[in-house]
Amino acid sequence: MKKLSLYSILLGCLLCHAFSLRAQQRIRLQFIDGNSNTPVNSVSIIAPDGKEIANSDKDGFVSIAPPAKYFIAVRQGYKPDTLRNTGSAVIRITPLSMALQDVYINNRKVRRILHSAMEYVVDYDFVGDDILVASYSGNNGRKAKLFLLNNAGDTLALKKFPDEPVALFKSCTGHYYCVCTDKLYPIDITGRSIALGRAMDSKILPLLSQCEQKIKDTYYYRYTNKETFSSVYSSWQLQDSIATPFYKIEQPADAKGNAEEMQEIMSMLQFGDFRGAAMLDGMRRLRNDISYRSLGLPIFRTSDSLVIFDFNKGRINYFVPVHTALEQTGIKFDPGKTFRVGIIEDLVTKRFYLYDMAAQTLEELDIHSGEKQKNTITLRKPFAEKVKVHNGDIYYLWQDEVNSSTRQLFVQSPY
Repeated sequence: MKKLSLYSILLGCLLCHAFSLRAQQRIRLQFIDGNSNTPVNSVSIIAPDGKEIANSDKDGFVSIAPPAKYFIAVRQGYKPDTLRNTGSAVIRITPLSMALQDVYINNRKVRRILHSAMEYVVDYDFVGDDILVASYSGNNGRKAKLFLLNNAGDTLALKKFPDEPVALFKSCTGHYYCVCTDKLYPIDITGRSIALGRAMDSKILPLLSQCEQKIKDTYYYRYTNKETFSSVYSSWQLQDSIATPFYKIEQPADAKGNAEEMQEIMSMLQFGDFRGAAMLDGMRRLRNDISYRSLGLPIFRTSDSLVIFDFNKGRINYFVPVHTALEQTGIKFDPGKTFRVGIIEDLVTKRFYLYDMAAQTLEELDIHSGEKQKNTITLRKPFAEKVKVHNGDIYYLWQDEVNSSTRQLFVQSPY
C-alpha cells in the first residue's frame, strides 16, 4: 500500500506538471476599449503569413498559442496592435477616434475632413457647401473612390471609381470631371448621389481648361503660348466665329533670351560640348519656368467685373463682362523675382489672398487698393498642397511623414 501510495503521488505530480506545461503553451488575452474600458469582441488575431487564427469572444477574451515572432490584432474602427510573447495580459486597443486626434498647427486648430484614415486623397473641389473628394486606398491607385462630404466630414455619397484618379477638374460651365492618365470621366452630382458619365479621351482637357469664366452666354478664355512667352485673354459668344482678344501679357525680353540661349546650345552641340550644352539647357528651362509663372494667372471674377493680375506691369486690371476696361490698380506688394506667390480667391466671400508657397502663408489682399492686409495666416505645416479658401476656412492636402501611403484633407480656421 505504501508503494502504491508513492506511485499514486508521483503519477499525480507528473499529471499536474503535464497540465501545467500544456497551460503554459497557450496564453489568454482580453481586449478592452482604450477609451471606454469595455470588452471588445471580434478582434481578429492575424499571423505573420496573413492567416486569421482566432477571434475574441463577446467578453473580449481569446486563447492562443504563444507566437514564435508576433501576431497582429485588428478590428474595424481600431488601431492595429502588434502582439508578442509576453504571456497572458489585458490588451487596451485604441479607437481611431483617439489615434487620429485633431492636429494643431501654430496653435490654430486643424481637423481632418475625410474620416477614413487609410485614403490617399488625390484632389478635392467644392460643390456648393459640400466637398467632392477623389481618393484611393490600394496600391497604384487601386480601390479608387469619389466621396461627397459635408463640411463636417460626413459622407453624403460614395462612388467606386473604375480607374486611377489623377485630379479633379471643374469647367467654366460648372461641370465636374475626374482626370485619369488617358481618360476623362464626367461626374454628375444630383442631391446625394454621384454618377459617372462615359469616359472621354483626356486629350480634350487642355481645350476645356482654356475656358476660365462664363457669364451668361459669354465665355472667357486664356491662351498661353510658351514659345512666344505671352498670354492672350479673349471672349467668345455662341454667335461669334472667332474669339475677341481684350488683354495680353507679354514677356519679349524673356522670349529673346530664350531664343539666344537655344542658338548657343545648338552651337555647343555642333562642337561636341555636350556637357556644357546640357548644363545651359537646364538653366534655360529653370528660367523659363520662372517666366511662365507670371503667365499662368487665371481670370478671376468679382460680383460685377472680371479681374486679371499682371505681375509684369505691376497692376490689377478690371473689365466689365463685355470686356471693356474699367480701371487699373497698381500692385503695392512684391511678387518676388521668381513669382513664387499665387492668388487664391474665396468664391463664397469674394475675398482674395496672396499665397506664398515657400513661406506657407496666406495674406488677405485688397484688390481695390492693391495692398496687403495686416493679418498673416501661417500654415506652418511643411509641404501643404492644393491650398484653397472656402467661406473663410483654409483647406489643403497634407501627407504625414509617419504614414507616407496616405494623404489627407484638412481644414484650418483662419485665426
